[in-house]
Amino acid sequence: MSKNIKKDSSSKTVKFVIFFTFAYIAFFTFTAISRKNYEFLYYRFIMSALLLLIALYYKKIHLPRIIIAGLSVIGLLHALGGNVFIKGARLYDFWIIPQFFRYDNLVHIIATLILALIAYNLLYHHLDKKLIHNKALLAFIIILIVMGIG
Repeated sequence: MSKNIKKDSSSKTVKFVIFFTFAYIAFFTFTAISRKNYEFLYYRFIMSALLLLIALYYKKIHLPRIIIAGLSVIGLLHALGGNVFIKGARLYDFWIIPQFFRYDNLVHIIATLILALIAYNLLYHHLDKKLIHNKALLAFIIILIVMGIG
C-alpha cells in the first residue's frame, strides 16, 4: 500500500515540476517576443523539447524527482539570467563577488552538479560491481562525461 502512495506522490511531484517549468517557459517566451529577443526563443524551444523527452522517459532512465526538479531550476536560472536586468546589465553579467564570481558562474556550477547526478543515474544500472566500488574511477568517468557535455 505505501508503495502505491509513493508512486502517486512521485507522479504528482513530476507533474507539478513539468507544469511549473512550462509556465515559466511560457512567461519568458512572451517576454522575449515582446523584447524581440529571438536568441532566447531558440533556447526555449530546445529546453521545451528536452523537458518533453524527460517527462516521457524519466522512469525508464531512472531519474529521481530531485534531479527533475534540479533541471527545472537550471532552466529557470538560465531564463532569469537572460531576461532580468540589473542597472542595465543582464543578470548573467552581474558580479556576485566583484571581479571574481558572476551569476553566470553560479548557474554553471549548479548545472554541472545536476549533469553529474544525471550521468551517474544513467550509468549506475549498467555498471559492474568492480567499477561501482572503485569510487575514484567512477568519479573520473562522471567528470569526463560532464566535461564532454559542457
